[in-house]
Amino acid sequence: MLKNTINKIKSLNDKFKDKIFHCYDNQKNEIDVFLDDYVYYSLLLITMYEINNDKNSLNKCIQLMEKTWQLFFNKDNELLQKNKLEINDLFVNPVDMVDNNIPNANSIYLLICNKLSNITNQKSWKDKIEVLSKSFHAYINSNFSQMFSYLKILDICENNITLTFHGKTEEIDRVKKEIIKKFMGNISIIYNNTEDSFFAVICKNQTCSEKLKSLEEINNYIKEKLN
Repeated sequence: MLKNTINKIKSLNDKFKDKIFHCYDNQKNEIDVFLDDYVYYSLLLITMYEINNDKNSLNKCIQLMEKTWQLFFNKDNELLQKNKLEINDLFVNPVDMVDNNIPNANSIYLLICNKLSNITNQKSWKDKIEVLSKSFHAYINSNFSQMFSYLKILDICENNITLTFHGKTEEIDRVKKEIIKKFMGNISIIYNNTEDSFFAVICKNQTCSEKLKSLEEINNYIKEKLN
């Protein structure tokens, strides 16, 4: 399943090489996209980094997330609106905060910002987290029952758990699959490839473990400190 998923994402990368599109019409013309298309594609890219240590996907995710902010961030509402700022042609309010069949794109954007902040340590992502978090809290008061994804992701940002793998790539690969399989999504996976012997460090709100040198030590720490 993992191999098939990676191949599917690679196929999407090829299709979206020049431009992201929502779908085709009957004449095979590309239909312009919404916020959801940009954000969920960014989520695929950051996932490729976390499961496969794919630096190219990480860099592409960073570029796409920055572009998404430029195209969709509404300064008046301090939220990302559904359609591009330059094409305000929707018949409804372009600022949509409600979860539908899938979590709202604003909440997923915040999740990815949190991961990029942890991975890159760049202040710009922390600034975006602060702006969006404040806006979300204001909207949750009046839309609580329709914003469950925001509550979950705000909680993830508040706990802010990271797992950093250190050492040689082949040593990291021997342990990462079992850990990622259990905790992917709720934590940020970070890679620090060096020639040193393998160890991992788990942090929660900047309180970090000692060097964990085996899969058993990692699992025990997670059970004792994070469950």
